[in-house]
This record gives sequence, C-alpha cells and structure tokens, in this order.
Amino acid sequence: MMKTYKILLTTFLILMSISQFVFSQGIDTLATWELTGINVTTPPWGLSPLPAQNVSTSLTTSGWIRGMGVLFTAAGIATTGSPAGNAWGGNGWDAFTASGSNNLDSAIDRGDFVYITFIIASGARVNFTSIPNYNIRRSSAGPVAGQWQYRVGETGSFINLGSPVTWGMVTTGLGNLQAAIDLSSITALRNLSGGTSVTFRLVNLGATASSGTWYFNQLISGRDITFLGEVSLGLPFVSTRPVVQVSSNTAITGGEVHFEGNSAVTNRGVAFSTNSNPTVADSITSNGIGLGPFTSMLRNLNSGVPYFIRAYATNTLGTSYGPQILFTIRNGIFLDSINSCLGDTSSVTISHPTLTGVANASLRMTYNPDSLTYVGFNSLNPAFSGMTISGGNG
Repeated sequence: MMKTYKILLTTFLILMSISQFVFSQGIDTLATWELTGINVTTPPWGLSPLPAQNVSTSLTTSGWIRGMGVLFTAAGIATTGSPAGNAWGGNGWDAFTASGSNNLDSAIDRGDFVYITFIIASGARVNFTSIPNYNIRRSSAGPVAGQWQYRVGETGSFINLGSPVTWGMVTTGLGNLQAAIDLSSITALRNLSGGTSVTFRLVNLGATASSGTWYFNQLISGRDITFLGEVSLGLPFVSTRPVVQVSSNTAITGGEVHFEGNSAVTNRGVAFSTNSNPTVADSITSNGIGLGPFTSMLRNLNSGVPYFIRAYATNTLGTSYGPQILFTIRNGIFLDSINSCLGDTSSVTISHPTLTGVANASLRMTYNPDSLTYVGFNSLNPAFSGMTISGGNG
C-alpha cells in the first residue's frame, strides 16, 4: 500500500491586471501657460522649452519648444532684435524658397515652427478635447498664418488640424484673439494610454523678413495657453496572488491593490467559484480597504474540485479584477505551516490511521527553506537535498 503526501510551498508572483477606465464627466485642464511677466531676456527670447505652470498628473510635458529655424535667418545666421514682453515666440520665420514663404513643406524643412510633446502617465487614459481661445501677436513682417498639426507616437507623419489659421493684422501688444480648436472629434486623440506620446506643432507661414516676429501673447483674462481634455477615472489596478498554502479544505491566496484610480478602494478581496471568471456576485473574501497587499483565506473547499480565483478591488466607480488563477485541492494530508525563525526548530507530526502497521510509505515535498527536519514513519526512506533528516521507527 503506497501513500503519497505533499507539502506545497509556493513563492508569491505579482501579475498586473488589465486596467479598466471610466472617463470623467467633466472637462479637465491638462496643461496651462501664463505669459504675463515671463522672463524673455534670460535667455534671449525666453526659455525653450517653456514649462507649463500647471500640468495634470495624467501626463507630462517639458513645454513649448522652438523649431531649429526660429531665431535664425534663412541663411542660418542668428537673428537680432528685442523680444516683446508678456509673450513667447521669436523671429526668423522667413522660409524663403522657390515655392515662396507660404509653402508648408519648406517652412517645416527649415524648422519654422513651435511644438510641444505630451506623454501620458502610466495608468492614465486621456482624451484631448480642445485648445481654448488663445492670442497671437505678430509684427508687420512676421508670419501671417499658421498651420496646427498633431502626431500620436514618436514617429510617423504629422496630420493637419484643419486649414491654416490667419493670424490677423493687429501688430500691437493687444494681439489677435484666435478661435478655440476643437479636438474632441479626432479619434486618434482619444483614449490615449500610459506611455503614449502626442505632439502638437504650429508651423508659421508668410513672414517677409527674418526680423518679423511672432508670439503666443497674453490674454486679457484667463490662462494664455491651455489644453483641455478628459482624464480617466480608472477602476483600481489589482493583481492576484497564487495559492501559497493548501490544507484539506482551505487555500491561502490574496492580491495587491497597486493603484486606487481616482476614487478610494472601499473593499478588496478574492472572488472564487467553480465557474470561470468569478465576480463579487460569487463567493468572496473581504480583506480591507485601500492600497497594498492583502491575504485571503478560502474555506470550505472540496478536494479534487477545480476552483477559479481572482482578486478584486472596488471603488465608487465599480469593481476591477486581477488575473484569474485555476487550482485544485489535492487529496491527502496537507500541512498548514512549517515555521522556523533565527535557528529555532519547529516540528510537525503527521499521523493518519491508515499508516498504523504500514510497512511502506512515502513522502514527497516541494519546499523552499534552507533546512527542514523530518521525523519519519516505519520504513520511510525519504531522500531530500538541502534538508536535515532524522527518521527511523518513531
């Protein structure tokens, strides 16, 4: 008669769940710039990149950057001149070619543009919805129009946002108020996930001299440059931990809430069922609130029956789940724990009625400790490496 007994000691594995997102019902400010009072003399013409005063936690940006042709003549010579205050831009927009200064391709080739790149933060989803009203200041020899463009990703072609915008004829500090730019219908600028980069570029056209200036100008009220959007109100990020210990009718598992979303986690635990993809409508444990790891004890399980488990976390927006794990309680004797600490010795006694008088028995172990002491049964001859074994007729 051969009996087989197993002790299962498994290390934790962290598996990230697929996040689920619900976008906010309002419009969020993604980034803003205030041009009033900015320093345009140190360095000359102001910083490039020009950092934002306010940036949503859903993305990052280094700010507005001048193209390589700005502040240089068509011949590549640095321009001269004094910048206007309460504005950001430059001169040197004279992309003169055989096609003329209004040619978009020649302006791009020479670098007569300004641009900004956003990178969506890890765990976030963003919809770009609009660029509100902004103000452009120009001199009489400066660009007369500009083409807005965008690109999603680090490579590929830029796509025009409508037709070129005519800047207007006002050349004083009052500037020319521009209409808002609607981005909400552009599919490529919606549901952008963590790590995605989005670049907006504004190519200037029609300057008649390298001394001609162009600026983003201050508004009479409100932020001078703004990007608006919708930021995901994500459900929590939760991972499932595999079974680390099994007794005859219980299993120890758990999970970890890595991110709460934009609403605090009010319940977390493990859902389990004999059916795939268990939910909180099935059997669950309840193991606290908030961020961090948690341990769950699954009770009253049946040996030999496959169970599906996955961690869950709930906030006011709903419930998200970690990856699903399938396991089965095995028949036999299972040890709840073997504990040893700082050289102390722990002992475990295995007893079973059917072993009385049995001439042969075997014990197989999956283990992790550096050493373990086993007291054997009659005629039990285990062979383990990395363990201290004492046995005999005890």
